[in-house]
Amino acid sequence: MKKSLLTLAVSMCALSMTAAETPQTFTIDGKDYSYDLITSKQVGPGVVYNRIRIADFPLNINYMTVDLTNPYNRIETQQANEKTGTTEKLADAYTRMQKAGKKPIGAQNGNFWCVSGQGIYSQFALGTSFNACMRNGQIVNETNCHNDQWDGGPARTGVVGMGYDKDLHIEPMSWKGYISSPRFGADQKPEFYLVNKFCRSNGEMALYNSFYGTTKKFQTIEYVNGAWTTVDNKTCEVYLKLKDGQKWTSNGDIVTTVGEIRTNTTAGTLGDYDICIAGSGSYKTMLEQLQVGDEVTVNYAWYSVATNQPITLEQAIGGNAMVMVGGELTGRNEDETYNSQVYSRSAYGKSQDGKTLYMFTIDKSTDPVYGVSAGCNTSVMCQILKQLGAWDVCNVDAGGSAQLMVQGAVVNKTTEGTPRAVANGWMVYSTAPEEDAATITSIAFLDPTIRVPIYSSCKPIVLGYNKYGELISENVEGVTFAIAPEYGEVTDEGINILGKEGETTLTATYNGIKVEKAINVISAEVGARVPQLLNDGREYPIEVVSKVGFDSFVTDPSRLDWTVADPEIVKVENGVLKGLKNGTTTVTGRLQTVETQVTATVELPEGETMAAISEYPEKWTMNQLGGTDLAISAYEQGLKFAYTGNGVGRGAYIQGEASIRLWSMPKALRFSVNPGDATVKRLSLTFTNGAGKTYPAVNVTTDEMAKNTVSTFELPLESVIDINDVSNYPLTVNAIRMDLGKSDKGKAYELLMPEFKAVYNTYGSVETLNAESSSMRLYPNPVADGVLNIAAEGVGTLSVYNNAGALVLSQPLDCSAGVAAANVASLQAGIYYARFVTANGASVQKFIVK
Repeated sequence: MKKSLLTLAVSMCALSMTAAETPQTFTIDGKDYSYDLITSKQVGPGVVYNRIRIADFPLNINYMTVDLTNPYNRIETQQANEKTGTTEKLADAYTRMQKAGKKPIGAQNGNFWCVSGQGIYSQFALGTSFNACMRNGQIVNETNCHNDQWDGGPARTGVVGMGYDKDLHIEPMSWKGYISSPRFGADQKPEFYLVNKFCRSNGEMALYNSFYGTTKKFQTIEYVNGAWTTVDNKTCEVYLKLKDGQKWTSNGDIVTTVGEIRTNTTAGTLGDYDICIAGSGSYKTMLEQLQVGDEVTVNYAWYSVATNQPITLEQAIGGNAMVMVGGELTGRNEDETYNSQVYSRSAYGKSQDGKTLYMFTIDKSTDPVYGVSAGCNTSVMCQILKQLGAWDVCNVDAGGSAQLMVQGAVVNKTTEGTPRAVANGWMVYSTAPEEDAATITSIAFLDPTIRVPIYSSCKPIVLGYNKYGELISENVEGVTFAIAPEYGEVTDEGINILGKEGETTLTATYNGIKVEKAINVISAEVGARVPQLLNDGREYPIEVVSKVGFDSFVTDPSRLDWTVADPEIVKVENGVLKGLKNGTTTVTGRLQTVETQVTATVELPEGETMAAISEYPEKWTMNQLGGTDLAISAYEQGLKFAYTGNGVGRGAYIQGEASIRLWSMPKALRFSVNPGDATVKRLSLTFTNGAGKTYPAVNVTTDEMAKNTVSTFELPLESVIDINDVSNYPLTVNAIRMDLGKSDKGKAYELLMPEFKAVYNTYGSVETLNAESSSMRLYPNPVADGVLNIAAEGVGTLSVYNNAGALVLSQPLDCSAGVAAANVASLQAGIYYARFVTANGASVQKFIVK
């Protein structure tokens, strides 16, 4: 039996890993659009996440397909915080729902919900979802078929429901719920008006359960003096407990026992009961017939509008419109502005055979990687969904709510800065057993198509799955690759692609498991990542990249032959560039038919620090609040700020804006400030990096400065930028700001900044590069056994810097005997600089750790 289960699991995994058939183009309103299938990744048993880019529209599409025949996945309604009237981020729900045996895979938003400005619902049911909502057979909200029918009523809206056998229903549905009791008579089955909302005082009956909350008072409302208000003494409240063995279900009897009856009193709360039935008017009279201990049967179900027959559902959510039925677009695409306007989109779809669920979003935003997505109307959305295989489609809440979460993160770019919390949605789970769940039994390439440029280097990512189809490794280690030798060479780091264009087969093997995929080697433009390269005397590998679609590929720079226009300024060895003296030159790399060029500018610091302002700006733009007559002038190695107080303290500040381009590649900025009599609460900067990115309001200090005292502050730039990424340089300071306290009106203030300096690593300075290497000798070099011998004179401190300029080791060293051993076993393989400082001076030497 166990062997049969294994065979079934493996075959189903292989089946679900085959990407769904997709058209070569999408036809939208009679026009053909080509597209890029950027991602098609199995993320769980029978669950595939896809990302599509239609560049010419443009649209960014993210969707999941769920194979409902797979026994190891499950769909459940996700109700925010397990309580109606609240919202929750999908990623938070993903974390909350983690547990053994039922692991979340992904989720999508669902119902529209009540916000301010929506009448009686905003007053008494704010945050409650409109239309159907049911979780694991327990109703959360009904589809209102009495008062307050939303958006035209159930014949116009749609319900997305899942049965107990994973039978998927997406269609217009009405709803009915009732109670029965021998005390009412066989033909008396009073119906509910609302669930977990409120009850009007003029003859309605409402149901409340745990989704309403156990401590929130029930609401009976009445129209009094032109306004709705809550009232007491107008209902009978019957409190029920499910009988032993009973469970929540739709389209089936739920037998309960009356535990308490409260009538003509103040509103109660659910407490420890499972259900409360509240009735007013004639319903109140009927409920008052019940007695403690009576059996009461509760029944509710959604009904197909087409057949008027009940549908047995376990999960349900609802949308505002059935926009495609039976493969045909409906009039609901045009008869409501929400659907016909250009907007972001979110929808649920069902295949014609009912075996595939589509969870689908389209963005109306600008994705930082994939670019602009214009959004669309529901007609365009349906046309795309139909060509992907959907047959019935229900439109759900869009705008900032339209979001698809995969593996704990929202994958689409919403209309808001961060994905908003939503009222509900559907979440997909893996229910695979724990047995052998950690063993990889199948592998797949991450990329749906593999296209690489000639002469590039690549290492395709391989995904690992267990026998149930669960994704258990995002990047399998220990994979070996094979490719036809005329197309590439396999190395320990991956594959070096050669110069032949064409299609061949790439094979990945892991523990005897193989997967093959076509790989297309194409011609692509090659260039240095940073065409204007700034160098401060350190050694930098030149980054050579080429781009195919949205993917960037790196070429090992040592594969290119490099020539330098002025070899006195820089030198290049094996693709590694080093600055020799100040100046600018061009560096050209060639590999067969490929050529790239970079402009290298060398700026060597004159020492450990340099004045940040080499030339005083001709013009300052000055802003202030809490004073007048701001003036900025040069002062020693910094600036002087002078202004007149005006007695205002709230929000007071002074700010000078000018373009101060910093020399070379500083690692920190140092400020000495004497505020005089002024109260300075904060010093901050705004600066721009070499790529044009602006960093506003970077705090140097937020501590109030001591008056009439020089205080020194240092801003380590690694707290703001990656100081090892040369594309961040050069840096330009755009503004210097000081936030102030209250000033005395008419008093003259002077804030002195005698020091505004850029701080560098000493090994990259002119002083260090010209240091006498003969005063110190290092051996063995390269270091292989963790011990570096220092042949020098004197007693001092040994400091070791890595190739990025960071101090990685510091220790006292006694070379009075002419040589001393330093333990460098903690250093990883790479290039380092040893600096030995004694009373007689400093010596610097480069060494390598293997």
